[in-house]
Amino acid sequence: MRHSALAALPLLFLATACGSPSQESLAEQGLQHMEQIGTLFDGIKDEASAKAALPQLEKLIDQMAALKAQTEKMPTPTAEQEKALNDKFAARGQAATTKMMQSMMKHGGDEKIGAVLKPLMEKFRNMTK
Repeated sequence: MRHSALAALPLLFLATACGSPSQESLAEQGLQHMEQIGTLFDGIKDEASAKAALPQLEKLIDQMAALKAQTEKMPTPTAEQEKALNDKFAARGQAATTKMMQSMMKHGGDEKIGAVLKPLMEKFRNMTK
């Protein structure tokens, strides 16, 4: 998976989900999904565990896509709103993104695990475009 797609993910949620409590809650949900994905990837040790984690990973990716669609319908945040939310969530978003990226790259390099996860990683990459 390309680094740029993953690196942009926290900014995707933060830049599009600033301002009102509902927008902040969407950013929180997005970060929770990212953290859950990272945890699931950490639990993958072989082809069997990759297959077992796949349904949960797919569900989380679908939920993130739905959040992205919701946030894109919201008004553009002011600079102040964006800064406030960035101050609140940026470090956590970067940590979640780094964890996901490292796990995805690690597992993508394993032939058997990578084969199981490849469609999911493509779906994720397309979502972050």
